[in-house]
Amino acid sequence: MTGYQSLPFFDQELAQMLEATEAATTIAHIEAKARLFPESGATVEDIGDGVAVFAGAGSPINRVHNLGMRQPVTSGILASAEAFYAARHASCPVDLCPLADPSLIRALGARGYTVAAFKHVWLRETGRLAGLPVPAPAIRVEIVPPEEATLWAKVVAHSFAGGNPAQTDLEIPLPNAHKSDTTVFLAWLEDQPAGGGALALRDGLGICFSTSVRPELRRMGVQTALLHARLRFAAESGCQWMMVQTSPGSPSQRNVERFGFRLVYTKPTMVKHPGGQGAS
Repeated sequence: MTGYQSLPFFDQELAQMLEATEAATTIAHIEAKARLFPESGATVEDIGDGVAVFAGAGSPINRVHNLGMRQPVTSGILASAEAFYAARHASCPVDLCPLADPSLIRALGARGYTVAAFKHVWLRETGRLAGLPVPAPAIRVEIVPPEEATLWAKVVAHSFAGGNPAQTDLEIPLPNAHKSDTTVFLAWLEDQPAGGGALALRDGLGICFSTSVRPELRRMGVQTALLHARLRFAAESGCQWMMVQTSPGSPSQRNVERFGFRLVYTKPTMVKHPGGQGAS
């Protein structure tokens, strides 16, 4: 498949780069949200070698990133993360990279954490773009100018919500259009916006995220067009690698496999069971 030939060996050094870059662009999201919606209480806090991010009550972005990637993790470090979220009346999700220090697994188990969800992490080089799936001619993808950021966010929020989004739904994607490391894209089917996506560029790595298609326009090649446009943009911007995360077995997984992405690892998100041990 296109893109497999020159990928590096998937070791801890590569995982450290991917996890640190994801954490950095997530911090940028929180900083943008704090500027746009100061009432949300969006903030970050260093936790061990990782970072806890809070984007507001009930936000799916809330979680601890990059923990255990460069140093051991103790039960006390996890207790600090739990205290950070408890002060904001939120649970404490922790992303667990399988290449993290084994002490993280032991500490999570000792404090009663269980798996809540899984994410596949995919990677491919941005070169060798010949042979990619061809976007449908009727779909065009455009970079969104600042004055259309709200339109982009509404399309993305509508697609994820499956209908008219609430204000809280809109506040999830909108900060991405105001991040210095991120470019947002809007797909059009004739004269109607069909879907959107974002691309963060950091240190030679592109991260695709916020990919969404309006429910009534799915299975028409919109996601293919968005992925195609961002992959080419990353290559033209000098990025060597592109990373995407998907839910296992999802339509998004099928698309990234068609584009030659290779599975790097599967990352569970861990949460503390209400009756878990080790409560502070």
